[in-house]
Amino acid sequence: MKAYLGIDIGTTNLKAAVFSEDGEMLAYASRPNINHHPTPDTAEFDVEEIWANVTECVREVTGQVDPAIIRAVGVSSMAECGVPLDAEGHPLTPMIAWYDLRTTGEMQEVDEKIGRRRIYQMTGQFIDPKYGLFKMMWTARHCPEAKAKMVHWLSSEDYILYRLSGEFATEYTMAGRTLCFDLNTMDWSQEMLDCAGFSKDVMPKAYPGGTKIGEVTDACAAQTGLLAGTAVCTGGHDHCCAAVGVNIFGRGVVMDSMGTAEALMIATDQLVLNDDTYNQHYAVYPHCGKRLFRVLAATASPGVTIDWIFRNLGADLEEKAKAEGNTRYNQMEKVCEGRTGRNLLCYPMFRGTMAKRNATATFVQVGDTTERGDLIQAVLNGLCYEGKRTLDNLERVFGQKYDKYRVVGGISKSDLIMQKKSDVIETHLEVPVNNESACFGAALLSAIGVGDMVFKDAERFYRCSRSFDPNPAEDYGENYEEYMRLRDAVLAMYP
Repeated sequence: MKAYLGIDIGTTNLKAAVFSEDGEMLAYASRPNINHHPTPDTAEFDVEEIWANVTECVREVTGQVDPAIIRAVGVSSMAECGVPLDAEGHPLTPMIAWYDLRTTGEMQEVDEKIGRRRIYQMTGQFIDPKYGLFKMMWTARHCPEAKAKMVHWLSSEDYILYRLSGEFATEYTMAGRTLCFDLNTMDWSQEMLDCAGFSKDVMPKAYPGGTKIGEVTDACAAQTGLLAGTAVCTGGHDHCCAAVGVNIFGRGVVMDSMGTAEALMIATDQLVLNDDTYNQHYAVYPHCGKRLFRVLAATASPGVTIDWIFRNLGADLEEKAKAEGNTRYNQMEKVCEGRTGRNLLCYPMFRGTMAKRNATATFVQVGDTTERGDLIQAVLNGLCYEGKRTLDNLERVFGQKYDKYRVVGGISKSDLIMQKKSDVIETHLEVPVNNESACFGAALLSAIGVGDMVFKDAERFYRCSRSFDPNPAEDYGENYEEYMRLRDAVLAMYP
């Protein structure tokens, strides 16, 4: 038997999963990814802590399967985080979290020098404080000793590839999230790096997803239980790896990744960077195989929103779920029975939008008879309305119907949310058999990297576990129109 290991470095959890050549999950392990907060307004990760938890996960799965059957390892990760290394490969600072806004000043400086439209035409990304380039600039200014010793800058996936193999490498989609990778040349942008005060020498060589870049070292083998010499391959940004796992290679397919953040992703044959994609704040990445590019449309932050619900409206539901042996989503559904939330409206942007990061969530029409079931339903309605707005815009911009709608991420476990989403967007919706799509996509890319598979083969692994069709009795049209009016009014309040 041949098997492949996918590692996913997520904002909330670190995961490792082994898959057979038939796509069956053979082993799985997960550990929390600890977010440290040096101040209330900042967040970062300890990279040695990340690596220690990765080794624990990998050692756990290699304890469940014979490591001799693992042909290759692929890595998926959150994006925009990065770490400077010295000449010996030692990390010099913590890794600033992608959602940390301490780099706003650096962003504004680059925006003034180059201009966001020019940046978008080069990188396919809409300027935002989260990008790796601004973290590099912030580190250079606030950690001069680290800047003096810095020889390499590695994004989160790159660092795990390095610890596995000893090689300095990145993957196109991760490179894209630094904001200094030019999609027109598929190389580092000297213009962007010059503006930030860095040379290309500090950046790793970039490869497509599904490329072998090295082998597991003896030191890594001793830590993880993997066999030395096992191939190490590029995976990519977690959303992009998940897209491989659910086969968005086909036309008319959209992936909805509902994790800490939510993003809809499609594949396209051409690099499209025009007024529509710019005005909609679409991020454009290189894709894999026959489809050349992926387009990512960010929506809300459902994971943050769901956590807010349980922290503030349903702390007891977690305890009830444990006592009754079911999930917190089951308990949430019980609270929401008989409540639609349509007498309320909620704009659910608890972390703002790409265009207006300072915009926050808003409730309208809360009265003294409002119950928590109404509030929860209103929040969920708002999340679904944001998804519908995003899908409608994608179909308009690309002139195509996306009628194969596939949802991945932890929130897809909720039948209530999946059915509501199907009702609101009025389309057939599917949840894949393998919900660990980022790990699965990374594993598939590792199989491609060692030549055991080609991209055409990857298309056959998509399987549906649950599906949802719109309920004709549920008509959200009028409520959606009210929501859009609220959305416009709320955003107008913020500069």
